[in-house]
Amino acid sequence: MRLQQQSGSAMDAGFKRSVHTFIQMTRYKQLLVFLVAFWLYDDGIGTIIKMATAYGDEIGVGLTDMTIALIITQFVGIPFSLAFGSLARITGSKRAILLGLSV
Repeated sequence: MRLQQQSGSAMDAGFKRSVHTFIQMTRYKQLLVFLVAFWLYDDGIGTIIKMATAYGDEIGVGLTDMTIALIITQFVGIPFSLAFGSLARITGSKRAILLGLSV
């Protein structure tokens, strides 16, 4: 019984700390905007990968070929992310992001 009380109090402490951290974060608007944007971006990437693999499976692409395609996509993304960084230095981050979204 003592073990349950300890784990319960640890969970309570963790929950209280999480609430305290969230309250502290509300003082930093840019942090909240960043976290929401990151969450949406990360969720979008995950959705694209899941849908691409579901589509590949539906049209008969094998597991090995899908894995290779996803790895190639990651390696192709490396030079383009560097190029996008250069574009952001030239045009500014906001314009580069808006240009990327519109494309």
